[in-house]
Amino acid sequence: MVRQNSRSVKSKITDFQTTNEQFSGRAGLTPVSRYLDTVGITEILAKRFTFLKKNAKGTALNSIFHQIICYFFDGTDLHMSRFDHLKRDIGYAGVIETEAMEMISSHTAKRFFRSISDVRVWLFRKILKQLFLWRLSIEKPEIIKIGIDTMVLDNNDADVRE
Repeated sequence: MVRQNSRSVKSKITDFQTTNEQFSGRAGLTPVSRYLDTVGITEILAKRFTFLKKNAKGTALNSIFHQIICYFFDGTDLHMSRFDHLKRDIGYAGVIETEAMEMISSHTAKRFFRSISDVRVWLFRKILKQLFLWRLSIEKPEIIKIGIDTMVLDNNDADVRE
């Protein structure tokens, strides 16, 4: 598992104090951002999905993955146009510890999502398996219980049951 942070960030938070000011709900994104960097998930995704970048121009692939994962964690507004708003919001860039110049637009996000085909989804499964095994090697549990959430429906009276 890669744990080195190759994202160059100049505006990292180095200290904290108590305050009477109110913070927005997205202040919790900083620990998420740091966790992503510490675990190295964006590096793993960038290495597995190198085919998504046709050339070296533009934002680095690991930064794109980082911003998209933080975007999903934020969940404030899941419209693609939200990326345009976030690109202009230097406060948000600071919260997720990304340089303002690296923030992606909605057009970049759309191109990114369009370039992932249904066939490539199995790569995500491999990465999830890799993360699962990595976590098991750290925790080393004696017993692993894997459950399936089932839902039983009584549809005996339905016209079409199959």
